[in-house]
Amino acid sequence: MCRICEEIKDNEFKLYEDKDIVVFLASWGVNGLCIVAPKQHYTILEQVPEEIFSKCFFMANKVAGLIFQVLGCQGTNILINNGDGANQEFSHFTIQVVPRFENDNLKLDWERKPADQNELKAIRSKLEVSNEEKVVAEPQVITEEPKEKHESAESKKLKDKDNDKNDNPDYEKHEKTDKILKRLIRIP
Repeated sequence: MCRICEEIKDNEFKLYEDKDIVVFLASWGVNGLCIVAPKQHYTILEQVPEEIFSKCFFMANKVAGLIFQVLGCQGTNILINNGDGANQEFSHFTIQVVPRFENDNLKLDWERKPADQNELKAIRSKLEVSNEEKVVAEPQVITEEPKEKHESAESKKLKDKDNDKNDNPDYEKHEKTDKILKRLIRIP
């Protein structure tokens, strides 16, 4: 089992968890480092379904705001190390939210050199050709249902809560975990 899968299963410092993703404080790195990860094992970003990635990035953004408020840091780094060439430490896709403080001596920078204009043009051409070769689906027109057919947000929450209680023996544990983030994060 990979290290992140173990952390998802057994981490006592979970800040948020739902059926798709988990957010927890890392037991390595800098104090306050938060890991956002899909529960299902995906090795690299390209394997993560779009809806799961969107949820992960949404939560990384919210966690970054929480870190600013609670830890009083001066900044955050949002990191995705994707693949061996990008120093991906664990074989499980994660988004790391790193709190940054003045004089923390954490080096995540690299030397910025001027790009060769001809190389940029060649890369752009390759990317454009590659993009044109992909089959693009016709956009679908989404029509909105009449408002009276939509459940109210409150009734949906109550129904979901009842289903969670019946389907999940650890419901109370998850409810407590959810309350931690809901205090400062408005989760839709």
